[in-house]
Amino acid sequence: MPEIDPQKNDLLLSLSKAFIARFENVQHKQCFDLLWDISHLDQAISILDNGVQFMPDTDPKKHDFLFSLGQACLTRFENLQQTVDLDKAIDSFYRGLDLALSHNALQEEHVVGTSKAFRMRFNRTDDSSDSDHLISILELAIQTVPENDSQKLKLVRLLVLELSWHVDHFKELADIDKLVSVQTKAMELSADTDPHYLQLYLLANSQTRRFSLLKDADPVKAGALLTWGNILYLKFLQDGESIDIDTAVTSLQNALGLVTADNPDQHKYLHSLMGAYATRVDYFRTVSDIDNAIAICGEALSQTPHGHPDKLLLQSNRGICHNHRFWLLKEWHDIDNAILFHREAVELASYPEKAQYLNDLGCSLWMRYGAFGDMSDHDAGLRALSGAVEPTPKSHPEAVKLRPENHPKRNFGLLSLGKALGERYRQFHIPADRSESLSSLWQVAMSPSGTPRECQEASFRWALAPWVENQETDAWKETFDAYEVLMNLIPQVVWLGSTIREHHEALASSGDPMRFAAMSALICDRPDRAVEWLEQGRSIAWGLRMSMDELKAQEPALAEKLLQVGRSLDTASSHMGDMSRLLQDDSSEEILGQNCRHLAEEWERLVAEVRRIPGFEGFLLPKHLEHLRKASRHGPVVILYCSGPGCHALILSDGMEGVVNLQHQETLKYLHSNLYSFSNIINLL
Repeated sequence: MPEIDPQKNDLLLSLSKAFIARFENVQHKQCFDLLWDISHLDQAISILDNGVQFMPDTDPKKHDFLFSLGQACLTRFENLQQTVDLDKAIDSFYRGLDLALSHNALQEEHVVGTSKAFRMRFNRTDDSSDSDHLISILELAIQTVPENDSQKLKLVRLLVLELSWHVDHFKELADIDKLVSVQTKAMELSADTDPHYLQLYLLANSQTRRFSLLKDADPVKAGALLTWGNILYLKFLQDGESIDIDTAVTSLQNALGLVTADNPDQHKYLHSLMGAYATRVDYFRTVSDIDNAIAICGEALSQTPHGHPDKLLLQSNRGICHNHRFWLLKEWHDIDNAILFHREAVELASYPEKAQYLNDLGCSLWMRYGAFGDMSDHDAGLRALSGAVEPTPKSHPEAVKLRPENHPKRNFGLLSLGKALGERYRQFHIPADRSESLSSLWQVAMSPSGTPRECQEASFRWALAPWVENQETDAWKETFDAYEVLMNLIPQVVWLGSTIREHHEALASSGDPMRFAAMSALICDRPDRAVEWLEQGRSIAWGLRMSMDELKAQEPALAEKLLQVGRSLDTASSHMGDMSRLLQDDSSEEILGQNCRHLAEEWERLVAEVRRIPGFEGFLLPKHLEHLRKASRHGPVVILYCSGPGCHALILSDGMEGVVNLQHQETLKYLHSNLYSFSNIINLL
C-alpha cells in the first residue's frame, strides 16, 4: 500500500471515528445483529492499522491514530472477549502514550481509555506493570507541562486516581506517601477554581489508608492520625458535616494516646484536640466538650516552653474557651479567667498579630460589661477594640499592611468596634462615636470579602442608627441606602437550602428588617420601594422555595449546584468566629478566607446564570412594582402599614403610575385596629 498522504490523515482519523461512533450508536439501541454491526469496528481498525503502519513517529497525528486504534480494539474486545484485541489495544496505548509524551501532547482522554484497558488486563493476569508504566508516564507528563497550563491539573487528578487504585490493590506505604504528595499538588493547582474541602477530603482518605498500614508502635502513625484529624477539622469548617468533627476528635484522641509524655511535640497534639473539642461545642452545646478543651489547653500550656510561638496562641485559645463557657453557664469566674488570659496574650503578642488578641480582649470585656454593667469594662473594651482595628502607630513599617481590606479578620474586628461604639453612643450621645460606628459598619456591609452574615448584621446596624436616634428625613436618606444593601443580602443569608422555619429564624435574627426598611422608604418619599420591600418580606419564606422548585423542574443540575454553594457558603459564614479558629494557623485561616471568597463569587456567578434563563430574570430579586401592579387588574390593592411614627395606606391601581400614599392617621389606625381584631377572630374559628 502506498504511503499515506499527510493531508489525508485528518480525514482518515475522522472516518475511523465515525465507524466507531456508528457501532456504538447501534449498540446502545440494542437492535442489531452483533456479527454484522461489528463490521463497523473492523473497518475502523483496518483504516487505523494502515495509517499507523505507514506514518512516521515524527508525524504529530500518529499518537491520535494509536489512541483511536487502541479504543477500537478495546471496544471489540468488550464485545467479543478475544484476548488478541485486548493485547493489541494495550500495545497501541503504550505506543500512543510514549509518542504523546514526546510531543508534549498528552491529554485527559488519552489516559482515561488507557487506564481502562490496563484494568481489564490486570483483572485477568494480576500484573501491575501496566499501571506502573502509566504512573511513570503521567509523572513525566506533569513535569513537562507549565504550571499555568490547565492541562496540568487534569493530569495531576488522573495521577491521583491511578495512585489511589494502586494503593487499594497493593497496600504499599510508599504509594500512599506519593499519593499524599500528589494530592497536595492538586490542592495548590486548584486553589482558585475548586472548593478546597474537596481536595482536603481526598487527603483525609489518603491519610486513612496510610495509618491503617502502620502499627501502633510506629512513631509515624501518631503523626498520620494528627494530620488526618486536622484535615477533617478543616473539612468540617467548610461543609459542616458533624460526622467529620466527631471523626476528627476520635482521630486526635488516638493520636494523643500514641504520644509519650516525653515527646517534645506533645503540645501540638494537645492543641489540636483542644481545638476540635471546642469547635464541637458550636454544634452540640455540651459542657463536657468545653471542659475537656479547657483542661487540655492548660496541659498543653504547661508543656510548651517559654518563648515558643505556640504559647501565645494557646494562651488566647484558653481565654476563648472560658468565654464560651461563660456564654453557656453564666458563671462569673469564667469571664474573669477569659479576660485574664486575653490580657496575657496581648502582652505576649507583637505587631501586627496583636490586632486579633486585642479584639479578643475587647469582646471579653464587653461581654462582662453586658453581664454586670461595670463602666470600666465598657471603656477598656472599647479601647481594645479600637486598637484591634489599627493597633500600630502610623510610623510603624507594617502599619500599611496591617489588616488589608480583604482580610477576613478585619471585618470581624470592624463589626465588633462598630457595635461597641454604637452602644456607647446610645448611652452618652457623643457625636464622634456615632460617626465612627457608622463608618466601621459601612466598611463591613460593603466589603466584598465579608461573610453574608457579617454584612447582614453590619448593614442592619448601620441602617438602624437614625431610627434609634429619631432623626429627621435627612438622616433617613442614609439609612435608606443601608437597607438597599441589606435587602440584597437577605437571599444569601436566608439561603435556599433552609427549611421554612429556618427562613423565619434567619430573618428574626435581624430584627424584622423589612418593617424598618419600608419605614425608611416611606420617610424618604419612596412608597414604590416600600411596597416592593414589604412584598419581599411577606413572601421571602415561601417565595424562595417556589423559585427554587421552578428552577429544579427546568434546570435540575444548575439548581443542585446553587443549593450546594448556598449550603457551603452558609456553613463557611458560620465558622469564622471565635470557637472555629482555635485550631487555625495562618495557612488554614487563609484557606477558609479563600474558600469564603470563592463561594461568594460562585454564588453570584450561578445566580447571574439563572437570571439569563427566560422566565427567571427576577430570580431572588424583589418583585418590581410593575409586576406587583398586575394584582390590581380587577380592582385597587390597598396595603395598610402601621409602624413607628405613622400609618400609611399604599394604593396600587391598574392604569395609575406610581403608588398613592395616604396618611390620614386617625382613620388608618382605626381601620388597622379593626382589621387586626377581625383577623384574630377568623383565626379562632
